[in-house]
Amino acid sequence: MKYFLDRIGKVVHWLGFIYSLVLTFVVMVAMFSDISSGVADRWFEQLIVGLPFAGSFWVGGWILRYLITGKKHILPWKRGDPH
Repeated sequence: MKYFLDRIGKVVHWLGFIYSLVLTFVVMVAMFSDISSGVADRWFEQLIVGLPFAGSFWVGGWILRYLITGKKHILPWKRGDPH
């Protein structure tokens, strides 16, 4: 059962990490398309709202992995000691 929970924790952590990378890319594309089209007044709002929102999925996946498995490392590819 411990092995199964460890794998579930890894999947949740990786999904949060990948989703945060995709959202970061989407925010950057939206931000730079607004700047290049001459509508440069909203880029800072998009940056301030979008990046923390994207990062919240990574941190959320990390917290869920920690709660499920006890692994403490924030990077999903690192092996974290449970104790």
